[in-house]
Amino acid sequence: RFLLGLLRGLEVLSPAWVEASLDAARWVREEPYRVRGDKADPDGHGPSRALQARWRGESGRLFHSVAVSLDGNSLSKKVPPYSDLKTLVLFGGGACVRSK
Repeated sequence: RFLLGLLRGLEVLSPAWVEASLDAARWVREEPYRVRGDKADPDGHGPSRALQARWRGESGRLFHSVAVSLDGNSLSKKVPPYSDLKTLVLFGGGACVRSK
């Protein structure tokens, strides 16, 4: 869901935003709760860059003009299911092709 949100240029907020909004009985400001990165790159600012790309009309273009071959048989159990990977590629503007 996190990656799909990035590809779509959606604002990614921490669960603490929901809790703070419930406590306040209203929607609180989003800025303090924006996610800055992920486990691999906590300070990578991927979510903010994705949101800015959406504002520029460039979201969903990470895989633009890229054809990706996903061989479901070689994927390990540590990798998301084939259908999830395909969805990410398609939302990112790419195409999935069958390997020969």
